[in-house]
Amino acid sequence: MSATEKGGAADELWPLRPRPCHGELFSSWLVRIARCYGMPVRAFCREVWPRYEVWRGNIDRQIEDEALQFLSRKTGVAHAELFSMTLRAHERFACPSPADASSLYFQFANTGHAIRFCPRCLAERQPYFRLEWRLAFVTACLRHRLPLLERCDCCGAPCLFGNVGVDRPLASCYRRHRHLAGMGKDIDEGLAFQIELHLEFQQNMFNVLRNSQSLH
Repeated sequence: MSATEKGGAADELWPLRPRPCHGELFSSWLVRIARCYGMPVRAFCREVWPRYEVWRGNIDRQIEDEALQFLSRKTGVAHAELFSMTLRAHERFACPSPADASSLYFQFANTGHAIRFCPRCLAERQPYFRLEWRLAFVTACLRHRLPLLERCDCCGAPCLFGNVGVDRPLASCYRRHRHLAGMGKDIDEGLAFQIELHLEFQQNMFNVLRNSQSLH
């Protein structure tokens, strides 16, 4: 299925174009679009951009404005909204130079594009992955007041939702296919107190980022 088959003429909207969810990470939204067409995200990107290797492990940092503008035309989502879903939007204010950006993100062993996740969030009717879960300083879910998880409880694999087969739920372990929503443990009073401290720290960090944005 080519880009023309998906959208017809160059200026026509794609027939299937889910809206971004609140706080959604760009790559999560792109994966959801691909799944609407029953395609793995890498195959989808090859069809849409046959001359370019658009999908990369760190597409949230590397996606170019030209690709965002194309997606805006085909989905009806404003370019500014799409840009705000990328990690580039944070890097402009949080990092003095691109070389310093890696420290801003969660790292899992040698996998620089893994993401933390909240099982309760992924148990909701429309599971998706949040941009803030990629940030290194975000370690707890503000809504559910639970620690974010870093790996599958069953096999220890990192969360790489772009590798999940299209025949499996998006919020699954790509290796063992266990649903991530069922993971995690109950927390005791001591851990609950630590989570509150982490949440306060996270809020302070987001305030710093917002203040930096307001100065530009």
